[in-house]
Amino acid sequence: MHEACPLSELAPGEARRLDTAPSIAVFLTEEGDLDASPATLPVRTHKVKIVDGNTMVLESDEAPNLPPGLAPEGHV
Repeated sequence: MHEACPLSELAPGEARRLDTAPSIAVFLTEEGDLDASPATLPVRTHKVKIVDGNTMVLESDEAPNLPPGLAPEGHV
């Protein structure tokens, strides 16, 4: 699990990029929901939790969700 930042430091519509491999962006939507998505391909779904006021991201180990004809290594 990666610590992103205190929730109080994220404004609605703002994102923070985590120094992970591959990098992950965590953001607070205009509606007040938290989400985390890859900053680059491949696409995976990550879970976001608030722990003691800090935004925490649990990185997914699932197979990436890629468009047809695209592999994590590039085009097939």
